[in-house]
Amino acid sequence: MTVARKESISVSLLFFLLSAAIFGRVIFFDFVNLDDPSNLKKNPAMQDIALAWNKPYLDAYLPITYTAWWALSGLSQADHRDSHEIETWTPIPELDPAVFHLANLVLHACGTVLLYLSLRTLFPDASRSLLLLLSGIFLLHPLQVEAIAWVTALKDVLSGCLSLLLIYLFVQKPLSDYRGRRNTQRMLLLASIFLAACLAKSTRVFLPLWLLWLGHLQWKKPGVQLFVDLLPLFVIACVIVILAMIIQPHPKDMVYQEIWRRPLIAADALGFYIFKLFWPINLALDYGRNPRFLFESGQGYWTWIFVALIVIPCWYLRKRLHPWLLLGMAGFVISLLPLLGLTPFVFQTISTVSDRYCYLALALLIIGVTPVLSKIPQQKNLLVFLSVIVLLLGARSYCQLPAWRNSMTLWEHTFSVTPDSAIAHNNLASIYEELGNAPLAIEHYEKSMLRLPRAETCSRIAILYTDVGNWEKAYVWVKRGLALNPTDTILRQNEAAIAAQLQK
Repeated sequence: MTVARKESISVSLLFFLLSAAIFGRVIFFDFVNLDDPSNLKKNPAMQDIALAWNKPYLDAYLPITYTAWWALSGLSQADHRDSHEIETWTPIPELDPAVFHLANLVLHACGTVLLYLSLRTLFPDASRSLLLLLSGIFLLHPLQVEAIAWVTALKDVLSGCLSLLLIYLFVQKPLSDYRGRRNTQRMLLLASIFLAACLAKSTRVFLPLWLLWLGHLQWKKPGVQLFVDLLPLFVIACVIVILAMIIQPHPKDMVYQEIWRRPLIAADALGFYIFKLFWPINLALDYGRNPRFLFESGQGYWTWIFVALIVIPCWYLRKRLHPWLLLGMAGFVISLLPLLGLTPFVFQTISTVSDRYCYLALALLIIGVTPVLSKIPQQKNLLVFLSVIVLLLGARSYCQLPAWRNSMTLWEHTFSVTPDSAIAHNNLASIYEELGNAPLAIEHYEKSMLRLPRAETCSRIAILYTDVGNWEKAYVWVKRGLALNPTDTILRQNEAAIAAQLQK
């Protein structure tokens, strides 16, 4: 066995053990009642996998992710509740969540190994300790907790792992030699992996642009030649973008989406990610930073200044900055670009920003800063500093993880960060409704309307008021729902039924 292979095995074991130590408890966690039931219980592809490839589901075409969930569902069909103490209502009692959580955990560890191997290939002269610590930052950063602990976030971890595999294979050697002869087999392999990454999550479409820049820095090859080498990836990216534009409609209930506002939204989101990257405290599933909040609170008009204070100096000093550092910063932005709000997307009705969106962005940033850090003279001091950072990040992630134990703990934690979280109130209300506690369900549904007014929520509130015999309040909420959506047929039917009851 070669020294390189022994090193790879040792590093892999180290990262898997670290993952198990910090995140291993996640296999005892339950599903949560946001998107997990829709993807695993209501998704028709879980019964017929051909549907995952034949048509989109919930306005998204992610056949690779759905195929992975289908396979995991087959492995988790068991009477697992005898070995799990379920303290609260569980959204998917027929499936074992441990199988799904384990998949996220293993993929995250594999992605970290691929990042380390890529760093070792790109920077063979860099200290192995430095590469290990930087990979450890990717592994243990608290921004990764959401992607690991949320079953629905498999698409982020799976597509991220495939993207890191693509990067690792790409950096081994150029796709063409100095005579322009191209390795067709490698090109097809990279194209296949990139296609799989995009079919796991379509937001990876900008990765070829970053690879173009990476190849230029690594091999000093002309951009045109690299573009031709990567042409199949660019073609795939264009097809995925067109497909997404056809499949994904404009989100409902979206306000403040005028073109001139979108750069302000994007700047706010980017500034938020930069801040949380260096200060990963008070992380949650919902931050409530949707366009409505930004502009009604007034924050959307000035938060762009923080990003401007970073971007403008970097632009003017771009010729003096280390080219790899520019690559890393560009990779961070490019990975987030489809989800900054320049184009509206569904989750943006709740919040433009989300921790899981940073999954691949963090890896690309680390690749860019590695050669800069490797040139710092006082390497011992740097390694000590990074060791402390890794320990602190690991401790923070370990403490943050229990928030994802089940739906109740998730939404209670969300309230500690975003007290008026509409999605937390809405999902807690659905739990209490399922448990038959109408008063608490009504209370949380009504609070959710303060940040996210929806006709569907008004309908639920009205029905719950009829359950407790308060027909007058039910009628008020039906009318409020019709004001939001006059064409809602369910609300119209409820209006007639409630009006008839009031006339008795």
